[in-house]
Amino acid sequence: MIMGMDLIEIGMEIGERLGIDDEKLFLDHHETVQDLYFSTCRLLNEQSEQHQAKSLSKPEINTVVMASVSKVTGIPEAEISSRTLLRDICD
Repeated sequence: MIMGMDLIEIGMEIGERLGIDDEKLFLDHHETVQDLYFSTCRLLNEQSEQHQAKSLSKPEINTVVMASVSKVTGIPEAEISSRTLLRDICD
């Protein structure tokens, strides 16, 4: 799978903010911001089960995903929705 630099940077940003392996984040196929959110949730759930740690709430995870997408792409969060196609906003 070929990914643009923006998408890789978004994954790195999410990984850094949430302490997850950004490489695992891209094992799934992502068409939309929502796909990226669901993959992030899945990885965080797996991680919290393995370490018996408290997981973040879904709104908290969504906030991090949206902020990461906005930071990397330069698009204001208000202009990004869960249905936004990553190919339309990433180089």
